[in-house]
Amino acid sequence: MRYPCAGKFAELRNKSDKYAFSYLRHSYNQAKDWAENHESEERLFAEAAITWAQSRPWSGRNGLNDRAVFLAHCQIAYRAGKIIYGASSRELGELSGMSHGAAARATKRLCEKGLITLEKYAFGEYSRVYRLSAKLRHSLKEGM
Repeated sequence: MRYPCAGKFAELRNKSDKYAFSYLRHSYNQAKDWAENHESEERLFAEAAITWAQSRPWSGRNGLNDRAVFLAHCQIAYRAGKIIYGASSRELGELSGMSHGAAARATKRLCEKGLITLEKYAFGEYSRVYRLSAKLRHSLKEGM
């Protein structure tokens, strides 16, 4: 109302406030329903990766740490709604319940295993940018 602009609402408001607000309410509810009922392909992939990680044994001396950090990567990717996301060692450590150093070492092992890929190194105030691996995507599709 304070910042009028062109569009359907403005056209209807010139005719009747009742119709304009009815249109606005209807449009808002449709958009809200769509957003609540439709997940992006990237979020579905992150969910599938979480399920995959929780349903398989993680062997080795650091298997549990690697799983916790991988789940933290997946959570960040899910929240971002993208398979390419920024993640700092501190955030990974907080989400996985370990120190940032242990999270950084686990992340390095996950990169070596091919589960995640380092896209950009950290610089300045920006964190490293990772990608949930295409190799993982293919193995999840084959397993489904």
